[in-house]
Amino acid sequence: MGCCSSAKRNLPESSLINRALRAIEQNEMSSVKALSKKITQIRKIDHEIGEIENIKLNILGYALWTGKVEPFAYIHKVLNASIKSMEDLFIKSELTSLHVVCAKGHLDLLKYYLPYYLNEITEMPETKGFSSQIFIEETSNQNISQPQPRHLPIHILIIQENFPMLNFIHTYFANKTHIPRLLDMEYKEEITGENCVLLACRKGNYKLIYFFHKICKLNFSVKNHAEHNGINVLLDGCKTGDSKNVLNCLRYLVENVGLDVEHMYDFNLKATQDKEVVRYLEGRLLSKRFL
Repeated sequence: MGCCSSAKRNLPESSLINRALRAIEQNEMSSVKALSKKITQIRKIDHEIGEIENIKLNILGYALWTGKVEPFAYIHKVLNASIKSMEDLFIKSELTSLHVVCAKGHLDLLKYYLPYYLNEITEMPETKGFSSQIFIEETSNQNISQPQPRHLPIHILIIQENFPMLNFIHTYFANKTHIPRLLDMEYKEEITGENCVLLACRKGNYKLIYFFHKICKLNFSVKNHAEHNGINVLLDGCKTGDSKNVLNCLRYLVENVGLDVEHMYDFNLKATQDKEVVRYLEGRLLSKRFL
């Protein structure tokens, strides 16, 4: 847990807040209740208390950061802390609360939080200036000289291969007519034009590809801003990946999903150096009398 650097406050107040934050982090509910009530006597519950990694937080935001459900629920429901006020602080740091919850894998907190979030946050923030790289350690063959993707929370779950949270989100919205774009599996990241399907292909993650195709029934005909389909993205993203896995993913996309192996076929043949993958591609092309 990173240290929460203090906003402007006097020493006794600072000591009180630090004790409350420790209690939240350690999930000590008796201390959380006593100390947070004392805080409300000297400042409004929604006021900023400090920063972690340059991300502005109030006490509710700190509880969300730690992923502790009981302290979060108590501060939210009993002390009437505002989700909107917490979200406004995150947005000042060019993030959203859902970025934090998803990046940190706080599934139990998401189960509690999501209904309230959808009820209180009626307008999704613009994310054009947002950067999620603080939460992403690997960038999968991206050229650092190019603009970095501004991944939505749902995209972070793909990069981190968080199946439990992806499955929860899919199930939660299965029978709902509206899905916020921050959690929309079909929504494209604005820099690359890649959504969950294409990100799964880029990672060469067979289980994710299968999950999105068979369980989520997502659209696999999607292309990114470079007009690359799932096959192109798979071979571009997995140039140094495990050849057997790449071939399995490729076979699934061609034989089960039905993606067009002819689309940008010259790109595919140049993108891979693996002889088995090349042999498979050439065989499929020959079967179509394309070569």
